[in-house]
Amino acid sequence: SSDFVISGPGRIGQVPFEGAFRTKLGKNSGTATVRGWVELSERFINEFRIGLPSGSVAGAGKANVEIGLSKGKNPTFSLTSNLSGLALSLPPLGWSMSKAASGTLQVAGRLDTPPQIESLTFDGPGLSANGKVKLGADGQLEVANFARVRAGSWLDARVDLVGRGAGRDPAVRVTAGTIDLRKTAIGGGGSSGPSSK
Repeated sequence: SSDFVISGPGRIGQVPFEGAFRTKLGKNSGTATVRGWVELSERFINEFRIGLPSGSVAGAGKANVEIGLSKGKNPTFSLTSNLSGLALSLPPLGWSMSKAASGTLQVAGRLDTPPQIESLTFDGPGLSANGKVKLGADGQLEVANFARVRAGSWLDARVDLVGRGAGRDPAVRVTAGTIDLRKTAIGGGGSSGPSSK
């Protein structure tokens, strides 16, 4: 059997992407792949209702995307990016990354309704995290469980982000690990010792 391929640019809502759909022709077909790239930007965050605070993302970068389609199963997806061209800021952690810097973002999951993010790994200058994200039936963030988040030398902990509905920043819960407020501006440079939970 031969391959059937469709390729070109398009949009997912307001987000630009470009890719190629490839499948086998013939009675034994039933699987297909889509490979390409999608823009990472604030409009990506808004379109997919990821729940980051407004202003967390500036500029635009690209992520490589692969979607696996199989008859009778929900599609799988993986996304990877070096974050080049993106400026990121997480004020609750006192952390930011300029457009000139780079990092690694890897996301994998299933395109259910809502989508399921089974693994998310981020590694950037001064911040790393790995975990999974659960979206509610309305597609809004329900909870993001990060087994380990490291920020500079002051945070090494398990962190959960709990959604509080559209237009509201998620609640941050540190459920295990170590926080040393002496090593971050968040603690105001006070003299209290490190705390752990």
